[in-house]
Amino acid sequence: MTEVYRDVQRSDTSPVGYDKGEKMIEVYRDVQRSDTSPCEYDRTNKVRGTNICKNVLRLRPGEKFKVTFYQNRAVGPNHTSFTRHLGLIVRDRNMCPLRVHSWMDIEEHKIEHMWAAITEKFHCDNMNDQRDNVLQHMRKLWNNWRGSLHKNMKSKSLHEILKDVPIGVDKSDWEWLVKEHFLSDKFKRSSTRNTINRSKLCMRHRMGSKPIREIIYELVNKS
Repeated sequence: MTEVYRDVQRSDTSPVGYDKGEKMIEVYRDVQRSDTSPCEYDRTNKVRGTNICKNVLRLRPGEKFKVTFYQNRAVGPNHTSFTRHLGLIVRDRNMCPLRVHSWMDIEEHKIEHMWAAITEKFHCDNMNDQRDNVLQHMRKLWNNWRGSLHKNMKSKSLHEILKDVPIGVDKSDWEWLVKEHFLSDKFKRSSTRNTINRSKLCMRHRMGSKPIREIIYELVNKS
């Protein structure tokens, strides 16, 4: 994703007034199509596409979205764009490393790089005061993503696992994650423990994709 963005910037000779965000989106789509044969492309079912956060890409230099925080999380009109932007960052290997065993192992300069990528696109009246809360949110998104990657391993041989590299993940990163992390005894014990804890949850979210915190915030503001 980052490489595509940089290629667009380097090769951009568009006339004044041309929407660079639109150009990046088209280039990204071309990359996706180039990886799929014509027959496969025609047979592809219509599903939710890759998260590229179009409205954030279309922001002009210096322009930012304003976010509001409630109970330590972003809420309001731009909360979806904010969360998707965080999701893109934690999946970008140029900013957030995959070859670590836990979020706590990420080097501080990488954390600062990610925080700068957030404050470049979003702001609020007390943004720096929300830094720890935002990083905690990113940590959860990062762990959830790695959890989804782990699901690719179920009911497969090691050969099949290493061959089936998830979309958006570098092959060498995937091999390290499987061999050094997912197959480690420490991770296996943690995974088993987390499975048991999830089975004990008594409150299930049945309000669609909108977070419970956002629903509460809307109800409070209506009253």
